[in-house]
Amino acid sequence: MLAAVALPACLGAGDSDTGGPGLAVLATGFDTTKDLISPANCALSVGRLRNCVFPSTHWTPTPFPTGVPLRTTVAASVSGNCSTQFPLEVTFRAPDMPDTAMPFLSNRTLKLRRSSGQAFSDINFIDLSPWTPTASFDQTCRVALQIAFNEIDVDSNNDAVAILARLDHELAEKTRQRDRAEQLVEFANAFAFIQELLAAFHRELTNDQMRDLRRLSIANANVMADLIVGCDVVGPDGQHFPTEEQRQGLTDFFFALGTLGDPTLWNHPDGSPISIAEFLGPEQAQVFATLDAIVKATNGANPAVYAAEAEAASAAVAEVTTRIALARQQLVAWL
Repeated sequence: MLAAVALPACLGAGDSDTGGPGLAVLATGFDTTKDLISPANCALSVGRLRNCVFPSTHWTPTPFPTGVPLRTTVAASVSGNCSTQFPLEVTFRAPDMPDTAMPFLSNRTLKLRRSSGQAFSDINFIDLSPWTPTASFDQTCRVALQIAFNEIDVDSNNDAVAILARLDHELAEKTRQRDRAEQLVEFANAFAFIQELLAAFHRELTNDQMRDLRRLSIANANVMADLIVGCDVVGPDGQHFPTEEQRQGLTDFFFALGTLGDPTLWNHPDGSPISIAEFLGPEQAQVFATLDAIVKATNGANPAVYAAEAEAASAAVAEVTTRIALARQQLVAWL
């Protein structure tokens, strides 16, 4: 059955049987004939065809875009008395397809498919049978192969529906992969920001100035406490120092110094600063370990790497979407 949508012409370049020009055809490709048993390939002697030779043939049909699997169909046309005791067969060879034998007298139809389901652009006919030159036939025997290249591999509505279902499933999976890739881009950007933020936070809290401030705050804590609690100087004008307002300010400042922390909490015994994970504690350290595991499992947290993967994943979704649209056009006769 021909598809309703015409695709680019498929030209029979390299067809050594016909030698004629390629013809523009619909999506099912083009037909050619391969002569097997006839006076052209066999010697006629004493009313029988003997010493047959099936010349090798190379076809190069032009491939075309397709959203559905394609096949090449070979049908044996047999007439006359072709009875023989020998199991004759011929072989078809093509890229992305195992060598496929056709016992053309017992199996009159053969469907060739590439593993990818794509169009055939290079296909060879060869005779590997040792029985071809031995067999003989009645002079009325005629055998030829009718070959239809790159047909849509569909025979029923169920076939068409199943193809579209597989494409829809593929689209869902590609979409899931794209969404995950986009999430990884967001994660990488956020992770890089958090890393820089924590690094800056760590630098500010462990630099020499902060270490001096912590040391001085501890060294002068008693002085500050005495100033707040034990100091009360009365000036010539009768004003008290510190005033209640100043005492409250000094108290606030004293407690604020506590936020600087004990220098021993920010340094190892050898004086080197602790890490940010050590500062945040064991529970937060587990968060850091989890983030590091994610980074290692995803080949790093480089946003550019994830962006490239997300772009490729988006292109894959677009490619499947295009194939679905093309498939619906190609399958319209079965839907």
